[in-house]
Amino acid sequence: MDNGSIVQAGTPSELFDRPKTTFVGYFIGAPAMNLFACSAVNNTTISFGGAEIVTDTNLEAVASKNLKLGIRSEYIKLVTAASENTVSAKVQRVEDLGSHKLVTADFEGQSIKIKVKREQEVPAENVFLKIPAQHCCVYENEHLI
Repeated sequence: MDNGSIVQAGTPSELFDRPKTTFVGYFIGAPAMNLFACSAVNNTTISFGGAEIVTDTNLEAVASKNLKLGIRSEYIKLVTAASENTVSAKVQRVEDLGSHKLVTADFEGQSIKIKVKREQEVPAENVFLKIPAQHCCVYENEHLI
């Protein structure tokens, strides 16, 4: 519920994987869904912070400039080299939370949270972050496209 209105009903998996609003994406999960202002480049690609990210979302009918990319920290992967859908970020903090580590990285002034397995090595300074197209949620005016 948001301001007394039901914004989404569904299974826990539906609420987590495909939140219908940015409010649900922020409210469900710990940490909250990563949300970034972005713009449409073409029918499937968005741009944020100087990077272009391919999504599985059809952006052909997008009319608003109020777009956001949402991605859960669990779905972002640390990779060893740049490729499609990767960004280079600077590690700010690594927290050991018992069953996993929570990495906070900076990408062009934007903070990105990444959950990794506890045993995974995390570089001390720079990392490449893979943002999988199938887990990208694109929001127009705070609603999932």
